[in-house]
Amino acid sequence: MKVNRNQLLISLLAAGFLIGIIYTSVMKPEVKIFNMEVLEYVKNFKIDYDKYLVFIMKERVGMLLLIIFVGQVCWKRLYAGLLTVIVGILFGSIISMAGYSMSLKGVFLCVIGLFPHVIFYGISYWILVCHWMSDKVGRWRKSKVL
Repeated sequence: MKVNRNQLLISLLAAGFLIGIIYTSVMKPEVKIFNMEVLEYVKNFKIDYDKYLVFIMKERVGMLLLIIFVGQVCWKRLYAGLLTVIVGILFGSIISMAGYSMSLKGVFLCVIGLFPHVIFYGISYWILVCHWMSDKVGRWRKSKVL
């Protein structure tokens, strides 16, 4: 029986989501992110946009280089599966913590806040991971990485 790669990725994402919910339920970490004082502080925070732009550019370029490197190594299918589980764990934990802190209002706030990111980053992430999963694994050479 051959497993479709989309089914495999959705299963790994769902498994990670459930692991994140269970971890949050068992550990019950004290998170101040969804506290009303923190939300008010973030709302009124002043940003130095010049420094922020440089910070964002450094982070994005570093992440792009990491993605390019990982896309060239021979273990990219394993990495794609592991990354999908980790994304599911993070999403499940964030939704659970929002639910614990602010109940349904927190979950709604979290989903609305993440929705624009899911549209763009989620689709590009899905394309990248599907490419990693479908690419033929050949003999690994150091020249491929370079």
